[in-house]
Amino acid sequence: MRTMMRLNRVGVALCGATLAALAVSAAARQKDVISFFLYKGESEAGSAIRLASWGSGKAEYTREAVLNGDSSIKVTTHGLYQGARFDFKNPVDLAAAFQNKKTYLRMMARFPGSSGSAFDNSSLQTSSVAASPFDKMRFLAIMSNGKQYELIRPVDVPPSEDVDAYIPLAFPLAALAKAAKAAPTGEGAKLKSLVIAGDKYAQFNIGEVGIITDDTEISPAPLDDQIAFINSDLLFTGSAEGGASTLKFSWDWDDKDGIQEDASGRSVSHTFRKAGKFTVTLTVSDIDKVKTAHTTRLELDVQQ
Repeated sequence: MRTMMRLNRVGVALCGATLAALAVSAAARQKDVISFFLYKGESEAGSAIRLASWGSGKAEYTREAVLNGDSSIKVTTHGLYQGARFDFKNPVDLAAAFQNKKTYLRMMARFPGSSGSAFDNSSLQTSSVAASPFDKMRFLAIMSNGKQYELIRPVDVPPSEDVDAYIPLAFPLAALAKAAKAAPTGEGAKLKSLVIAGDKYAQFNIGEVGIITDDTEISPAPLDDQIAFINSDLLFTGSAEGGASTLKFSWDWDDKDGIQEDASGRSVSHTFRKAGKFTVTLTVSDIDKVKTAHTTRLELDVQQ
């Protein structure tokens, strides 16, 4: 009986130690998660941001197209070097965020009047979806110590049937740290101003700006099966979950010689010139190489 009591006490102690270790682990994970807003729809009077022009661009508070709060920021850009500047009334300390490669600066943007098209292979119908007027956007981070870090990036818009939907524009702070060759510290880690511009003339709204930690894995959706004939154009559309990451879609039309990039883009077309069985491979990757790339395949029987 005494032996059993001692064993029970040992078991309780081990269980307590395990729970304590799990609590410490959970606390450590929570500490690694960095999330806060820099702008969440406040009007000019209550906002932590002063708006200014960059070149011949423009930024202004508006009550149109509100995502949160009672306002959004309307940006007018004329090119990569003419856009809007957000000056933070109190520079934002990003020292901790720079240390975590999964921490992103994310803006929610709405591009009114911009729409693309998506073809549904199952219904054989084309529908309008949200799109960006830009191929690339430029972001310039100006720090309190005067250092400037520039990023020029492609724009990836997740499909949405709401052509006026707010969509995420994000980049990992590690990309800025890479430009700095080391994670900034002190005054060099305090964000004083942020410049935003697109590669052509357009007006769009920013409804939210924030810092988030994102560990969502890249997960491509299965490709739609198709009836394929030689010398006929086939449209392939990729879809994937990737959280805040800017994704790249790479296609290989036959992996017999290893997976190589034969085409890139969320939607691409291809014509098979001979009959036979082919393996279409889609590889979805993160352009910043923060996350692991994943593939999905479609076995295709091309007929005469």
